[in-house]
Amino acid sequence: MPSKSDNRANLLGKRNQSDDLVNGCPCYKEFDDGEKVCLNNDDVVEIKPISIAKSFFSSIDSFENLQDLKSDKENVCYLLVYLDDEKNEAYCVSKGEKLVINGNDVRADDLRDALKFVNLGGKSTDGEICSTCMYKYLITLSDIFQGVISEEERTEIIAIYIREIANRMAQDMTGAESEEVEAANQKEHIKNRIVQLMEQRANWEEIIRQMKSQGAAVKQVQLLDNYRQLNRLETTFLSQVQTMMEADNNFIALNALRMMIAVAEKATKICNRIRSLTHDLEDAGKMSAQLSCILEPHAERRRKIEHRFDRVERVLSEMEA
Repeated sequence: MPSKSDNRANLLGKRNQSDDLVNGCPCYKEFDDGEKVCLNNDDVVEIKPISIAKSFFSSIDSFENLQDLKSDKENVCYLLVYLDDEKNEAYCVSKGEKLVINGNDVRADDLRDALKFVNLGGKSTDGEICSTCMYKYLITLSDIFQGVISEEERTEIIAIYIREIANRMAQDMTGAESEEVEAANQKEHIKNRIVQLMEQRANWEEIIRQMKSQGAAVKQVQLLDNYRQLNRLETTFLSQVQTMMEADNNFIALNALRMMIAVAEKATKICNRIRSLTHDLEDAGKMSAQLSCILEPHAERRRKIEHRFDRVERVLSEMEA
């Protein structure tokens, strides 16, 4: 049976060696007083992190190669992790040792999932921030670390993650960047976008009615109706985000998880249908100039949000599992 890493490789294509090196480490910790330590093997060792380009270690393709490139100085940390997908193990590049947290080996596929999640949440990928996020992901969502934190702590962390993902998605949809727009203005952006979407929904219904009255082909009407459905799902998603922003309750965020997954799944399927119908109409020469003009601005937007809906669905589904 193919391994999880095999499936991922089949989906994404063959990775470069640099993809097996991670900038940041879940065992790295920086305290408020500036002290930096390594927590690998459940130890506490003071370290001096240094930044080295991943390309310097491009020759690493096995644990044996790792031994040749590890640091000679005990306290130097490259903040790099090597992922061995074949063995499903993660290694500290600086020391050439396995990563171990709470007595458990850190798995390569768990760390890849953590990175996917951290990137989705819009986190920085430099040292401390990335490392802290990876650590929280591992102890919260990886099955080998069950019992490390209480259920209440787990609920709180997951709720925070859900809010971050939802807010990032909402920012993309509304054009509000978190660095530039304060929370109050983000809410206003979401509210305004929901109003726009509701107005657009009425427009879609009118366009569909007119096209039917003009004797439009079945697939032309189906294409328009799928855009209408995508509009409805975007409205539903933003309304859910709006609810979470207005209610400071972790369980509301957790209860929203299932709905957000369902919305993302449906949106991804609809985007696939839109693509298929568009190709069919173009191949048959039935994509009229009128229809192309109607769809052009919406097609560009659909392509923009499709990828994020797909990633949201995959990551949130892992959180629910």
